[in-house]
Amino acid sequence: MHGRKPCNFFRRETTATALREVFSTFGLPDPDIRGQTSGNAASLGPFILEDLRQRPAKLLYLTGDKNRDTISRILTEGGISLEPLQVYETRGSSTFESSLATALAPCPKSGKHWWIVFFAPSAAAFVTPILRKYFILESRNSESQGLLPSKIAAIGQTTDAFLQEDLHLHVAAMAQKPAPENLISIIKLQDAEDP
Repeated sequence: MHGRKPCNFFRRETTATALREVFSTFGLPDPDIRGQTSGNAASLGPFILEDLRQRPAKLLYLTGDKNRDTISRILTEGGISLEPLQVYETRGSSTFESSLATALAPCPKSGKHWWIVFFAPSAAAFVTPILRKYFILESRNSESQGLLPSKIAAIGQTTDAFLQEDLHLHVAAMAQKPAPENLISIIKLQDAEDP
């Protein structure tokens, strides 16, 4: 480590907070956390490059099985060497459709729209074919007979781009930063403008 404390880069404060709690639980010194307010991969990548500009670096890149290449591409193009390590795998629930049907059964088929909020491209890819059976998703190919009206929101830019470009869905609202208060605020604003 050459006498330097290792630093940890995160794009969200919630992840940084969780790491601080783990360190505290095990009596470890506070971690050096950076980038936690960047909000998305496209902002975190340049932040890391700037932060590491003055020193050569190889980063341990902890990742999942469904992440996009945004950060890795930005860092590699910026001359940072990565050591990727997959630490989790995303899988859809085998009971999602039946749970959704049960939850929606008592709901009237008409009335005000539902908000469907997507938090990750991988989840969107898994649930969208199922959601199409129950909701009007405002895509070019939806049939509305017997389906519930809905509007779509995305937690951030990456998910928004996936929904529009890959799934061809109309996204009515996108949080500028991936935080609950930002998401709620943009949904309320959109509802006020287009109830």
